[in-house]
Amino acid sequence: MKNIKLIVCDLDGTLLNSNHEISDFNIEILKKLKKNGLEIILASGRSYEAMLPTINKLNLTNEIISYNGAAIYKNNNLIFQKVLSKNISKELINIGKTKNIYFHAFHNFKWYIEEFTNEAKEYKERSGLQEHYIDFSTLENPNFLKLMYISSKENIDILEKFLKEKYKNTIYLGRSNDNFLEVMHKNVSKANALKQILKNKNFNTENIMAFGDGFNDYEMLKYAKIGVVMDNANKKLKSLIKYKTISNDENGVGIFLKKFFNL
Repeated sequence: MKNIKLIVCDLDGTLLNSNHEISDFNIEILKKLKKNGLEIILASGRSYEAMLPTINKLNLTNEIISYNGAAIYKNNNLIFQKVLSKNISKELINIGKTKNIYFHAFHNFKWYIEEFTNEAKEYKERSGLQEHYIDFSTLENPNFLKLMYISSKENIDILEKFLKEKYKNTIYLGRSNDNFLEVMHKNVSKANALKQILKNKNFNTENIMAFGDGFNDYEMLKYAKIGVVMDNANKKLKSLIKYKTISNDENGVGIFLKKFFNL
């Protein structure tokens, strides 16, 4: 217990409930740990802007991992980023159009869409982001932080297999849930972002506890000394992670921390 100095939390499906809100209980527990000297880092596939409500409720001023690790912020300042190449970004646009699968992208730290579809509407409600309209085919230098496809689980499963075969190890694919497929620079992951952050810390992986619910959290959960998976996570992911807690709607993060630290 005394060795844990850093708590890393995914947001949607983990620290946030099904309404994408952080409970008063989770806030109370995390603030107690913060007061006791532990660091709290949020690690999400969300943009930094979409993470701000939770950041502000927890009064966090340390590093924040956004876009699944493609960007790291501290005190509202960007301190690290990895973007997709122009050529791959253009190819991903064409794949979405050819296969008629909805996609949007994060370019220059803004959320871009071509039209306000049902998928875009639901994503806006989930993230709270302001959309920006663009014809993706007109972008000359689309160096995306992240491109996301949204469709049925069946379509996303097929698309993921296709992209893995086409790009091998030249891109990173993340699944935060069954309907989302996020594409980023090959060196992007929440675990790699943590490694980047630890370069300026006086501790290492032995001092980290991490919480997550999606396959985009897998590397982070395995990298941490204590990786904790939520009960609402995919069965396969739960089978791969040693430590488990109850669901996000039952304050799983706060309950595990309260018991672990005897709060």
